[in-house]
Amino acid sequence: MRRIDICPGYSCNFRCKYCFEKLSDVSYTNKRMSDEVVEKSIDYVRKLHEREKDFDKISYVMYGGEPLLHTDIIDKFVDSTQDIDCGLNLVTNGSLIQQNSDWLLKLKEKLQYRLLVNVSFDYTMQNQNRLNDSYDTVRNNILWLHHN
Repeated sequence: MRRIDICPGYSCNFRCKYCFEKLSDVSYTNKRMSDEVVEKSIDYVRKLHEREKDFDKISYVMYGGEPLLHTDIIDKFVDSTQDIDCGLNLVTNGSLIQQNSDWLLKLKEKLQYRLLVNVSFDYTMQNQNRLNDSYDTVRNNILWLHHN
């Protein structure tokens, strides 16, 4: 399996104290992949797939910022590579899962995917290090995922 990491954008609805993106001058901005960069990236994936056919599957890892703020870009990747066996990992803070539930369910129909949700702390630490009162939202979203 070939893994390709893609950052569709740097927007994020959290301001985690430990965020590695803070080291970048673009963290927490509205910067996102341009249409041109998306197209070039898709072309790269297609050429990689042609060149290395011994890899059965390509796995996209979408991270950011918060990738669920950039579902349109993710859709472009998924729709443009439907003829290639691709998997999708979304690395998300988990807070926007139910807000994007219709999109996630449609994505599930198109593509077998895994959704990685980073919930690193207990209740007190989650709220101190991520966003106040976010623990219950993320927990409820994970439970929704489990049931759907």
